[in-house]
Amino acid sequence: MNESDVIGLKKLVETVSNGLGVLGNHFFEFDVKKIKRTGNAEAEVEKEKIIKRAEGNAASLEIMTRAEVRVKLIQYQEQINLENIFAGSKDLLEGKKVSDIPVDKDWSMRFIDIAKGVSKEEIQAVLSQVLAREIIRPNSYSLKTLEFLKNLTKADFLFMRRLLIISSISQVVYIDKDDCDNGFFDFKYTDVMMFIEMGICRPNINSNIKYNDFTRGAIFEIQLFNNFSKRYQYHGDQNYVSFGVIQLTQIGKELCTVLDLDGNDKQLQIDYFESLKIYLKSKNIIEIE
Repeated sequence: MNESDVIGLKKLVETVSNGLGVLGNHFFEFDVKKIKRTGNAEAEVEKEKIIKRAEGNAASLEIMTRAEVRVKLIQYQEQINLENIFAGSKDLLEGKKVSDIPVDKDWSMRFIDIAKGVSKEEIQAVLSQVLAREIIRPNSYSLKTLEFLKNLTKADFLFMRRLLIISSISQVVYIDKDDCDNGFFDFKYTDVMMFIEMGICRPNINSNIKYNDFTRGAIFEIQLFNNFSKRYQYHGDQNYVSFGVIQLTQIGKELCTVLDLDGNDKQLQIDYFESLKIYLKSKNIIEIE
């Protein structure tokens, strides 16, 4: 383990301890250095053991009620949820340079409170990213984003990913039409309304970005959040161009940084640029091959 790994791990331990508090950390008995992910099958086996131990105690001593069993099962699941998230963060911190600024204690406590109730692996992976990146660079994620993740279902997460995957580094999504009144690219109008309702994009869906002094031969680039980009050249005679865009909210902007892309996501970005290419050509803006 190199020096940066030690510093990152130390800060992870401090952040977890601040979030849990003395009593909480004593109850859960975390050893962050040794935590590992626990799969669903392994967790279910442990739950069965808890139930059997409880039934045995109840039969011989009559001291454990159904309510007490339920509480123990909930506590065990919360511990598994937190350990899986911490293990993911520990892996992500390896080899990373970490800021000397401590993570805000209120932020840590809110994070722990939210994370312990998340059992979906996809959302746990997002929370691992959020915690690791907050440790690397404090104040990267707002409390509002944490609250958003608290209520995020797997279906909602997969749905919103499709929009965030094609967002640009300028924190907008360029649309392949003049407006969103009938949807755009692979999204229906109802999808756009759902994005607004979720809180990841602003309600002014027909916003425009205008480039003045945009003369013939001018070159510009659209770069997505993962640095995948296309360059274009203007072949028109007007001295300006405008593009329809969807503006991301602060939540949307922050969540773009925690997306892990796979092959299907890359294909979606390619298809998006192909659709955008056709639209931009109608404005005399030609992709540079």
